[in-house]
Amino acid sequence: MKEQSQKIELRSEKVRKIIGQVPPVMLLYGNLVIGIVLCVMVGVSAIIPYQPVIHSNLEIKQGKTGRLYFTMNVRKKEMRNKEQFTGVESKSASELSLPFHYQIKTILDTLLLEKEDAWCKVALIPNDSVLPHIKLNDNTLTLPAEIIVKKKSLLMWVLDKKNK
Repeated sequence: MKEQSQKIELRSEKVRKIIGQVPPVMLLYGNLVIGIVLCVMVGVSAIIPYQPVIHSNLEIKQGKTGRLYFTMNVRKKEMRNKEQFTGVESKSASELSLPFHYQIKTILDTLLLEKEDAWCKVALIPNDSVLPHIKLNDNTLTLPAEIIVKKKSLLMWVLDKKNK
């Protein structure tokens, strides 16, 4: 008998009305908290600096006179932002006492096609004015390197990616 009376009370109109309503205060503060969190995330992303890099290989060739020539292949699609390039850093040049930092001297007209990708050849000059006198065994050396791009905020980087 008690079970029957409890079932009747649970299904009464008053109980359904209370359970079925979402308190307006929770809606207001829930939306307010979500809005504040989103604004803080956008504000923080506008402050956080981001410096993208372009990974490639640095090719060092030695001429007949012993002079070193530094070049790098860069994807054609990355060359759209060539004004943003600030320099090049090689990763493992310390073993041969080669420079770590380079500047882009010229972008050569050479275009290499490989499968579905196109590459531009870039000539580099080392930041160090004094180059070591080394002898390359096979006249060519390849090292991993990165093109450093100007810093921008994380928000601007995301917006640039979205616009491309």
